[in-house]
Amino acid sequence: MALQTLARPDARLAGSAPGLGRLVRVELGKSLSTRSGQAVLAATALLAPHWVPVLVLTGGDVSDPPRLLAELGALTALLVLSLGVLSSAGETTHRTALGTYLAVPRRGRVLAAKTLALAQLGAYATATGVVTSAAILAVLGVPVPLGPTAVVAAVATLGGAAFAVTGVGIGAAIAHTPAALTGSYLVLFLTPPLLHGVWPAAVEAVDPRQAVILLATTTPSAGPVVTLLAWVVGPLAVGFLILTRRDIA
Repeated sequence: MALQTLARPDARLAGSAPGLGRLVRVELGKSLSTRSGQAVLAATALLAPHWVPVLVLTGGDVSDPPRLLAELGALTALLVLSLGVLSSAGETTHRTALGTYLAVPRRGRVLAAKTLALAQLGAYATATGVVTSAAILAVLGVPVPLGPTAVVAAVATLGGAAFAVTGVGIGAAIAHTPAALTGSYLVLFLTPPLLHGVWPAAVEAVDPRQAVILLATTTPSAGPVVTLLAWVVGPLAVGFLILTRRDIA
């Protein structure tokens, strides 16, 4: 009887677990407090704005500003993926996983908090890069159409959030930062060129960066949306399944 009493959860503790909003703030703080997280966030926010003056001053093709901004936004989103990987795989790399999951034993709750936090960071970094790039183009005398540019900025922002969440799933599944980053970028950079040589039509179906560009610059269609959703849901689902079964040391 005494053992049953001890094993029964105390009703007073049932609501004592931190809420999801608080966990999201904690995860944001984690990502912004490490040197690696700060460096990647700064790089993602500055990548596109640094490319714009170089292209303009060296005579690069800036005849289609929305297309240029879409490509820079997609490239920024690709870099944002590393923020998500650092957030989830970094728990193991920095040996903070045990403390995190002792404080919040429901691992799915922690993964949800990381997902929401990194979606915000990814969206912020990508939006900052695209909007700043558009402003620099305008200052340098390149006509920037407001309507198409707003569409590009919105799509790129969603793309940044999607890539960051994809990184969270990959990091949760692999739990080793260097391996997760290397594997992710090898797949993302090598798969499209290889497919283009043997099956060009499949490139649009598997390349998330191309999906962002297509959504930002062409009439919206289901194909790019499905591609992005697959890259978000697939890694997250696999990461959740592996995370909930992995021994934490």
